[in-house]
Formats: sequence, C-alpha cells, structure tokens
Amino acid sequence: TPRELPAGSWRVRFVADTAGSCKVVELGSTDAQRYPEGPGKMRFHRDSLDVMHLQRAILCNVGLMTATLLDGDDEVLEVPMVVHVTPDSAGKLFRSIYNPLE
Repeated sequence: TPRELPAGSWRVRFVADTAGSCKVVELGSTDAQRYPEGPGKMRFHRDSLDVMHLQRAILCNVGLMTATLLDGDDEVLEVPMVVHVTPDSAGKLFRSIYNPLE
C-alpha cells in the first residue's frame, strides 16, 4: 500500500459496459484490517455468483473486474482487470481474467 491503512479493505466489482447500458455487479468485499505501508496480499473468493438478472449478450462480452482498496470509505487505489466471458460448445459460460501486470 502507498501508506499505512488502519481500516483497509478491498471491494470487488464486475462492470459490464455496453453501448446501451452499464451494469455493475457487487461481488463482495474483504473484512477491514490494518495494512502496513509497502507490499501486501489480498485474497477474495466467491463460490458462485447469480447473474441471472443480466442479459446473456451483456455477459458474453468484454467487461472489467475492479478490486478497489479502501481505507474506511476513502478509495486508495483501484486494480482494473479485463474480463472476457465466452460460451463453450454446450453454451456454458467461461470467464477469462487478464492479469493487469502483464
């Protein structure tokens, strides 16, 4: 982190942005904890995600997953990751998340 964060947490979202609309899906967040200044780690896991409210055309597109580091309610930094969702031959959706550091 760029500085010590007494109440640091991460908020994770998926953003599907098309010509006609922008859909933001809140994926969750981590518990607040103290983050010292310098390199650190974050782990986030979801067993499943209900996206039935999103149209398939929106899902089968390129989107953005964002991990935002917060200190309380203040945004400290954001890590954007490009997400590409594609169907296989049976129609099951697969998600590829591209590393923003490569």
